[in-house]
Amino acid sequence: MNQKIAAILDHSCILKKDQKIIVGVSGGADSLFLLDCLHQYGYPLVVGHLDHMLRPESNEEAENVRCTAKQLGLVFVGGKENVSQYAEQQHFSLEEAAREMRYRFLFSLAKQYGAQAVAVGHNADDQVETILMHLLRGAGLSGLRGMAFRSSPNPWSEIIALVRPLLGIWRSEIEAYISEKKLQPNIDLSNFDSKYYRNRLRHELIPYLEKFNPGIRQRLWQMADILHEDDEIIQEIVESQWKKIILHESKDYLAFDLDKLKKQASGIQRRIFRKSIQKLRPGMRNLDYAAITRAQKFIEEFSKSGEIDLIANLRLALDNNILWLLDWNTTIPVENYPQINSNDEIKIPIPAQIKITKGWIIKSQPIEMDEGFFRRMRGNEDPFMTWIDADKLDLPLVIRTRQKGERFYPFGMQGKSIKLSDFMINKKIPRQAREKFPLIVSGDEIVWVPGFQVGHKYCVQSDTKEIIRLNLFREE
Repeated sequence: MNQKIAAILDHSCILKKDQKIIVGVSGGADSLFLLDCLHQYGYPLVVGHLDHMLRPESNEEAENVRCTAKQLGLVFVGGKENVSQYAEQQHFSLEEAAREMRYRFLFSLAKQYGAQAVAVGHNADDQVETILMHLLRGAGLSGLRGMAFRSSPNPWSEIIALVRPLLGIWRSEIEAYISEKKLQPNIDLSNFDSKYYRNRLRHELIPYLEKFNPGIRQRLWQMADILHEDDEIIQEIVESQWKKIILHESKDYLAFDLDKLKKQASGIQRRIFRKSIQKLRPGMRNLDYAAITRAQKFIEEFSKSGEIDLIANLRLALDNNILWLLDWNTTIPVENYPQINSNDEIKIPIPAQIKITKGWIIKSQPIEMDEGFFRRMRGNEDPFMTWIDADKLDLPLVIRTRQKGERFYPFGMQGKSIKLSDFMINKKIPRQAREKFPLIVSGDEIVWVPGFQVGHKYCVQSDTKEIIRLNLFREE
């Protein structure tokens, strides 16, 4: 047993001996076993316990955990949350609410103590029960792989790992260890209450399945182990496609290139939608087939605009070729795009640095043509910086918004023009950002659409004599 646990901690959980670990300890047999093992192997630990306030004996159980931590010479941090009230407010089951609040508490401790990981005591039997829950709900491969020994990133942190060192240890092994060591776990009578779904699986369904196959637990655990490896390969493909498809990403919304998303295989689309929802609703588990199918149907049968209710108060909204996933109370954001007042016409002296509205600054500067100029220009990765041929300008340069029916001659179109409105649609500038989007103009012609393209006429050539560098950037 000792060698088995040591190997899991080192190779599967990848835990280091010189960084703190937050151990979630309910006081039950599993968490006491986990705590004892981690302590024996010399990991620096902080014991975290959240009182869910669901049972009269919860205060006593918290005190038992505190005393155990004290006996081991470990820091104990307790918390208390009204899980029942939270479940009612969020329309969660008690199990889901308790899980959400427990992990939120443990990861807040991990941030506070600079911990490398949060460790919890799910065992091999819990893994089998989780797989069956997912199977009965109609989950895909990601659900049937069950829980992982190490999850990083996870719904609660991008950098702090969630580890489950006991996933390879059966409940019977834990109980034998607890008995041998004469440890005194808390007895949670709710674990025997058949009103909870997981308990019905544990006490009714699994014993029934064992009549057909006495080794069903081992077979399901092995299946999850195999599927975990297969799923990792698929996840790598999804991650590579995600980077190509995502346009904007924040904790409040996500935006995707619709054309690129539609070209993905159906299975990749489903994974991307699932990942998107979980990013905006961390910890959400009951992500059903119907919601993902509804999202796929929406992108296949969309009109030029529209939106649908997806799941968990999230909506899908279409803005030309941009697909947004955001909360119903959130408008499609434009803060990633520079904006000025519609009636503004701001002259740009050369050189100059001028503050425009919405926290953006425009800087103009004359530049000398030298031997390394074109190499530096080609290596520029800032779309809000460009170089223009000063000899072609009708000064002064002016910043203004678009005019009705205006056309643009972008570099790369051999001098042909395009409606500015079509150019903005093609470049996936959201509708809400177009009216106040700043343009750099010379006379009546557009010199530069910041962030996207310089005008064909104003592109620097090998025979250009005078150059102006323009840079639009956010105010710090």
